[in-house]
Amino acid sequence: MFGLKNLEGVSIYEEKEEKKIPEKSTKEKKEEPLTEESLIYGKKYECPVCDSTFTSKVIRSGKARLASVDLDLHQRYENGIDPNKYDVIACPVCGYASLPSYFGRLSSAQRKAIRENISMNYVAQPATDEKAPIGYEEAVSRYRLALVNTIVKHGKTSEKAYLCLKTAWCFRQEVETFDKEAANYLFRKYQNEKAEMEYLQDAYDGFMQARTGEEPPICGMDEMTLDSLLAALAVEVGDLDNGLRLVESIIRSRTANPRMKENARNIKDIIARKRLEKEKDGTSDSASGEE
Repeated sequence: MFGLKNLEGVSIYEEKEEKKIPEKSTKEKKEEPLTEESLIYGKKYECPVCDSTFTSKVIRSGKARLASVDLDLHQRYENGIDPNKYDVIACPVCGYASLPSYFGRLSSAQRKAIRENISMNYVAQPATDEKAPIGYEEAVSRYRLALVNTIVKHGKTSEKAYLCLKTAWCFRQEVETFDKEAANYLFRKYQNEKAEMEYLQDAYDGFMQARTGEEPPICGMDEMTLDSLLAALAVEVGDLDNGLRLVESIIRSRTANPRMKENARNIKDIIARKRLEKEKDGTSDSASGEE
């Protein structure tokens, strides 16, 4: 019929071929662990003292994964990443150094003081590899330089206290990088713990002064946050009486949030244990029987 002999019996509608769905690979793509090197980048700054333009290493914010927080607010991150090492901005030309929040806030008198007391004696530093991580020795040196700058410019007591606190964190975190099998491990650990305690004491003294002499927020902290930090520092430096007063004030407060009150209760438990240890050692103070 119609001369189409070869097409007799052909189906009117084409049968659709079943599309083969590719099998999912059983091998899941593993994420590469984050490293400090992968998070470092260079950020440009203009020095408010000598007007030089320079690049400072910083860590990409929000990338490092938080693992835990110490009682004194020191943050620990996964894979040994430590953003605290990168918090000081230091001009390699004139030696001006500061935390980011204070970097550009200088009066003409402060600039003059830094030029005369720091820049005149400072040896300009050569450029470094922007991707190379900052070591703890360098980080501590940068914090010390920032502290000297703050002293010279007559900065706030709280600013000096915060620099001391962050320096103490460097000494604390560095211990975790030491080789425990090394012959000098215990000696190096002792040295770091001693230096950490000295800076914690300076931080505690400074924040206690700032608490009565400065208006909050202090270093970005409201009154309750500062008291929580001071309570933790009081425990670390051995001022248990003041630590107890601070945590009890937080627990009774109507403005402290539940998390802060829980933290205060944890500190109170630590104080109770430390007092019990003192009693056992026969070194309890006159207030050791207080509840």
